[in-house]
Amino acid sequence: MNSELIKTSMKFFLNNTRNTLNYKDYIIDSFKIKNEGYIFQGITKVEEMYLITAYKKESNSIIFIYDNDFDLIRRTHLYNNAHVGGICYDGDSTIYITDKHGTISAYDLNEVLNNDLVYPKKEKIDVSDKLINIFGQTACAYIQHHRDLLFLGNFNKKEKSILKIYKESKLGKEFKIIEDFAPLVQGIALNDKYLLVSSSFGALNKSIVSIYEYDKEFNLELKTRIKLPPMLEQIHLDHNELICLFEINSYIKKNKYDDILILDMAQLLE
Repeated sequence: MNSELIKTSMKFFLNNTRNTLNYKDYIIDSFKIKNEGYIFQGITKVEEMYLITAYKKESNSIIFIYDNDFDLIRRTHLYNNAHVGGICYDGDSTIYITDKHGTISAYDLNEVLNNDLVYPKKEKIDVSDKLINIFGQTACAYIQHHRDLLFLGNFNKKEKSILKIYKESKLGKEFKIIEDFAPLVQGIALNDKYLLVSSSFGALNKSIVSIYEYDKEFNLELKTRIKLPPMLEQIHLDHNELICLFEINSYIKKNKYDDILILDMAQLLE
């Protein structure tokens, strides 16, 4: 990792963790879960189950399926070894997962919950235009679903990320593009009023969740920020509970940190 990248990320977190809220004031629960050599990336909730995507070198990517207490129910392997990222549920029958080269794949929920190996329902959806990742390649790092919209974007070290919004029925054409979104984005979550953004990079930097209020045109106004442990990945909003997934224990062998934090956002999201 080059020194420019380290300096850029450290400067961002130094400037943006001042006067932030402390996550410890909002904790409802926390969990440590075994990664089995995989690196956690994305999380979503389906009824009373949590689905977590993860990847491992020279292995098929995987979805770990847990119950409400994060006890493992099963493992579902994906058809390829992509560096999977975000995952989301459309509330009906489809699971979306970010895939290779700026694409997303749609999976049948019933197959994900019951099969050992799953394939996409149809061809991968190319959303690569304008999306550039840390290595100068096209990549879709995170994805989220709300009502009839899909929100997806990239992780960029030099410039702010790009957020692309699609009507779920029109995935070939963007509904809106926010080109000057936020730095070092790993995941987003939202309800009808607020959009939450997780930003993180490196084991030396604290993570940040930024809470924005948005209008019908998706203009964003920053309301507050929360400081969390390092290497926060995707976040998921379940009513007023914010579920935070970390990947730091994939790199730090001491297992010092929790893999899952659940925060009570009721006061902040009223």
